[in-house]
Amino acid sequence: MNPDLLVQDPAPLDPATRLPALQEVADRFIHHVLGVSSSSWAYTQLVYALFMLAASLVVFAFALHFAGLFIFFERRIAARMQSRVGPNRVGPNGFIQWAADGIKCLFKEDLVPQDADPRLFRLAPYFVVAGMLMAFAAMPFSSALIATDIGIGILFVLGVTSLVVIGLLMAGWGSNSRWALLGGMRSVAQVVSYEIPAGIAAMTAVVMAGSLSMQDLIRAQGGAPWDWAVAASPFTLGAFVIFFVAQLAEGNRTPFDLPEAESELVSGYNTEYSGMRFLMFFLAEFANVWVLAAVVVALFLGGWQIPFGEQALDGTYPAWIVQDQMTGIIFAVLTVLGAIPFLWLARALTKARAAARAAIDRAAIPPRNEATGHPVFRGVLKLSLDGTIAFSWLAGLGLAVLTVLQFTAPFDAQVQEITGVAWPAIRQPMALNGLQLGIFTTKTLAVVFVIIQLRWTLPRVRVDQMMALCWKYLVPLSLVCMIGTVAWELVVYSFSLLGLIMRLFMTVVAAFVVFRYVVKTRRNYLADKENFEVWRDETPWYPPWKLV
Repeated sequence: MNPDLLVQDPAPLDPATRLPALQEVADRFIHHVLGVSSSSWAYTQLVYALFMLAASLVVFAFALHFAGLFIFFERRIAARMQSRVGPNRVGPNGFIQWAADGIKCLFKEDLVPQDADPRLFRLAPYFVVAGMLMAFAAMPFSSALIATDIGIGILFVLGVTSLVVIGLLMAGWGSNSRWALLGGMRSVAQVVSYEIPAGIAAMTAVVMAGSLSMQDLIRAQGGAPWDWAVAASPFTLGAFVIFFVAQLAEGNRTPFDLPEAESELVSGYNTEYSGMRFLMFFLAEFANVWVLAAVVVALFLGGWQIPFGEQALDGTYPAWIVQDQMTGIIFAVLTVLGAIPFLWLARALTKARAAARAAIDRAAIPPRNEATGHPVFRGVLKLSLDGTIAFSWLAGLGLAVLTVLQFTAPFDAQVQEITGVAWPAIRQPMALNGLQLGIFTTKTLAVVFVIIQLRWTLPRVRVDQMMALCWKYLVPLSLVCMIGTVAWELVVYSFSLLGLIMRLFMTVVAAFVVFRYVVKTRRNYLADKENFEVWRDETPWYPPWKLV
């Protein structure tokens, strides 16, 4: 990028190109808002650092909130599968139960066993969280929404998630407890072993795409289901199953949650932990579910690709969707959908505001000061509640107003005066990347839902069964899938009609399997409706589409 060009007004964005990179956004901010040149200003690097810090906080906030919401949804889905109600009292329909649990752990005492290694004991949770957060750096949420598109993206993700095993081993060894040590050693054996079939299975997608970049792996696929890597051949389907199973094991998800087997190890590696450090292990575990589901979607399920239409513009967007009128409609729909959660939360919290403030006044906050009752802390809690309500109303109404204003000429002129770029040129990449983000998120949440159901369906396996599954079955089968994919690509290169027929056949079979799965799940969810009794003049039963 030529620094001299930054002194002048930056050129308008091509409507069909990527969103500007983080450095370019910072340069535009320095030029248009601060009125100086980024190439000569003395504090340019400080602004760059602040933008990088803001991007890191956004990633951390996403992981933090997803982990909390994941806990809530998992408890509600588990309750439904076991004919229970689940959390439904703290907040609207129990929606902020996860926040209450987090605050409770925050006030718990942080204990360190007397004979433990204090440094290893205290550092272990941070290694686990760091390994989880670093994986988000190469996660492709859309064609532009990615922190860093490095050329070895898939290897980077598989590598940094291995930091988790270091934290688990440190926790087990540093606790100086036989049960924690066994849990830590189990985690080492499990994660290291299952990295081998996971890596080999991932290579099948790499062979088809010819690149290790996460974005290239997605661009090599299409938007339609028959264009996904999973439908390319029976070998890629097998690699998809192997990779999914191996990711479950690496993420310590049932039926492979052996490092924390409560029935054998009294919770394993985290037995001696308490308070916030105990919570950090589960923060990383639950947030890591998004990572493993997102990697599965990126490698085998088309990632953020937009379906329907011939792919144009370097395989990023279908040609029909780049039209200005279409992107305007997409942006309007996205802003409306974005406003709905904020308005719902604002309305629900406003209705519960009086009861929440009364509960804050009644709460016994340790250490209890009978004279003051912690008025400052209670005031902070009340201020946080009022601030959340105000922010939710402001964000929801702001997005709703933006839906209308975006089509007006004064709004376009004001945006161009501030940013130097016409509003349609900004709206198009935002709308297209927003649509890609919605597609990627929907696919990822579908995989997350399957992972939740598996936890409450399958029993925990024994440690010898877990290792036998890896070394006796998954490793050789993953090698067969990789070699078979190479051979299949050579055959399809010569007989393209065979590849098309196989893709269509596998898509039809997969559609039938998914249909049967949805029908069976719906039947099981509705089966126990009659068993719920009316309590306090209202039924605790809720339909399967209303988990909140």
